[in-house]
Amino acid sequence: MTISSGKLDIPAGLIEDTPEHTITTLSNCFNNDAFQRYLVFDHLGIPESETLVTSMNKRAFGEFIPAIMADGGVLVTLPGSAITSVWKLETFTGEMEGPDEHAPRVLRQLEGLFTKARAHVITPPRKVLHLLLVANDRATLSGDGSKPSIGAVVKPMLAMAKERGWLACLEATSARARDVYKYYGFEVIEEVHVGKGEVDSRGHRVEGGEGVSMWAMVYRI
Repeated sequence: MTISSGKLDIPAGLIEDTPEHTITTLSNCFNNDAFQRYLVFDHLGIPESETLVTSMNKRAFGEFIPAIMADGGVLVTLPGSAITSVWKLETFTGEMEGPDEHAPRVLRQLEGLFTKARAHVITPPRKVLHLLLVANDRATLSGDGSKPSIGAVVKPMLAMAKERGWLACLEATSARARDVYKYYGFEVIEEVHVGKGEVDSRGHRVEGGEGVSMWAMVYRI
C-alpha cells in the first residue's frame, strides 16, 4: 500500500516531511561537507575567510528546497525519526534541461557532469527515481532507544522503484556516503570532480584546484 503526495507515491509507513523539518535537518548535517561549502559560498557570495555554519546552510536550503518542491520534488521521512530525504521522479533523456537562469551556477555544473556520467549506463528515455538529499540528525532525538538509520526511508523507496521498473540514482558527496550507499545496493558509475580549477578537495577557493570529489551512483533493478 502507498500514499500519494500528489507528485510521487510514498510507501506505507513513511510520510511526507515538512519543509521546515527538512531544511533544519539538512542544515545541521551538512556543515562539514566539501561540496556543500563550494555550493553555499559560491551561491551566497560568502568570503573565503568564513567557516561554513548552520545559518549559512539554512539560507541556502531555504531557497533550494522550495524550488525543488516546485519542480516535483517530494520530502519523505519516517514518523518520529530524525531522518529527512528529498526525492524526484525524473525521465532521463541523456541531455541537460534547458538553461535556468535562477538555478545556482554550481548546481548547473553538477548536472552537466552527472548527466554525462549516467549516459554511460542508462539508455534513454528511462524513468529514474533521484535521491537528491538525505540526512539523519540523530542528535536531536532524546532517549537511549533505537534511532533509525537512513535505511528506514531509503529501502522502502528503492523497493517501490524496483516494483515499478524504475532505476534510482544519486550523487554521493563523500567517500563515507559512497560506501553507505553501496551497502544499500547502489553502484558507482563514475567519480567526478566538481569545481575543477576553482576549488580544492575541501571546497575552498583555490585557482587551479583539483575540485571536489563526488560519485555518480545508480541502483539497478
